[in-house]
Amino acid sequence: MSTDWTTIADRVYNVDMTQTRIPLWVAEHGAEYRVPDAITKLEGIDDLSWHNDACPSFGKAVEDPVTHDNHVVHIWVDFVDQDPTLPHYYVVDYTPWSAEPVPGLPAADMGLSAYEGTDVKEAIAVFMEVLAVVHLEMARRRG
Repeated sequence: MSTDWTTIADRVYNVDMTQTRIPLWVAEHGAEYRVPDAITKLEGIDDLSWHNDACPSFGKAVEDPVTHDNHVVHIWVDFVDQDPTLPHYYVVDYTPWSAEPVPGLPAADMGLSAYEGTDVKEAIAVFMEVLAVVHLEMARRRG
């Protein structure tokens, strides 16, 4: 028998849990990361945050049509002090969960990143560019 924790929370706390929409990055890392709306509201990007990672991450996984493994492009939003005047630090990377990485892209598993810096617009631009290269390569592999 599986437990329906949402129903239990509804009954115990008198709260409709289906209406509670805490972003994954907040649940996993805390609101103090203050992830900018420019990233959280970016169309076509997924919240890939996970509690074992050092900071929130957003990105997209693209399936390889040959191996059926994923090629993942991330934007990591690094933690900064509580001081809102300090800029965030962004890292854009590409992780090929495939035997055949996309040629020419710096791969995170080799300790490389496509962008590191404090400019959110530049981080998003690099993210979109890397994602486009991954999509083009997957289309080429499909034939």
